[in-house]
Amino acid sequence: MNQVRYLESAGKLAETEGHRAEAVSLYTKAIATAFDARYVDPKVMKRARALWDEQGGTQDGWEIATTRLPAPNPKPPARTPPRVANGFAAWEKAATALPETSLQDSLGNTWSVSSLKGKTTFLNVWATWCGRCREELPQVQKLYDLSKRRGDFQVLTFSVDENPGELEPFLKENGYTFPVVLARKYVESVVGPYLVPQNWIVDGNGVLREKSVGFDSKIADWPKDMAARVALIGN
Repeated sequence: MNQVRYLESAGKLAETEGHRAEAVSLYTKAIATAFDARYVDPKVMKRARALWDEQGGTQDGWEIATTRLPAPNPKPPARTPPRVANGFAAWEKAATALPETSLQDSLGNTWSVSSLKGKTTFLNVWATWCGRCREELPQVQKLYDLSKRRGDFQVLTFSVDENPGELEPFLKENGYTFPVVLARKYVESVVGPYLVPQNWIVDGNGVLREKSVGFDSKIADWPKDMAARVALIGN
């Protein structure tokens, strides 16, 4: 309302000084700025219309000039796509409780953080378009097979692909049977902007305890090494 009153006063001053065109401009702006015409001084409204008509303004022009424009609806900021990690960053400690959520895996089953609790989880974050992920995934499959035999930990993967239709053909072509959860937004909520591949180790309470970025291809027996690292967290 303060802006409306200011424009009304500025219009009156402009009219007093003989600047009639400027006055009508300020008056109509005051009318358009108000949420409702009832908030405009009736005398200002009447005087604004008189000046408008006096200067040859049309009815259509009046309606356009005095109509409050809708507030802009800004687009949400574009999400930053994940980037591929070209190297390997050493494992680092973490202490992040994974926020609860409900997501669908590649088999149509519902997954939640609570479903991880009670057993240490090795969690791989990947994408079909990520070259380093493609190098690492055969090792992830071996680790998954090992986890099924041992039973003391579990393996889960998060796909950050935008198009879920690309997953099934990719998994089938490569013979991958590990569970896959579509989780791009979820990963962003946990770690913010990120690189892929990533590996997380989550303890039996659903807390992210360790994470690494990139694929360490120099490890002679990657599945065995990862299983040992998981066991340390489990103990």
